[in-house]
Amino acid sequence: MIRIIKATDSSMTVNFTKDSAVFDITGYTLFFTVKKPADAEKGSDDDAIIKKTVTTHTDPTAGISTITLSNSDTNIDAGNYLWDIKLLKETIVSATYSDYLEIVQNITVRKA
Repeated sequence: MIRIIKATDSSMTVNFTKDSAVFDITGYTLFFTVKKPADAEKGSDDDAIIKKTVTTHTDPTAGISTITLSNSDTNIDAGNYLWDIKLLKETIVSATYSDYLEIVQNITVRKA
């Protein structure tokens, strides 16, 4: 599970492996999608709460990429969501990972 405080910047480094070996992601596009559980089964990403596309990876030959979320990306209702990552090269989906994302209400609101 990923836990993020509402309306904060966040980044996630992802390490791709295949059969316990590094998976070279050179030339791959990474899709990170977050949806409400009720929308997860829909055959479209139109209802996605967060959609990120990453084409420039941190270290592609080592299978490392970073997903960066801005405070506006995470400024959504506190609660539990579903996320997944797909890697696509041309028309072949090479990896799929999924889990839960929890957006936690920001408690402190004072600015000074």
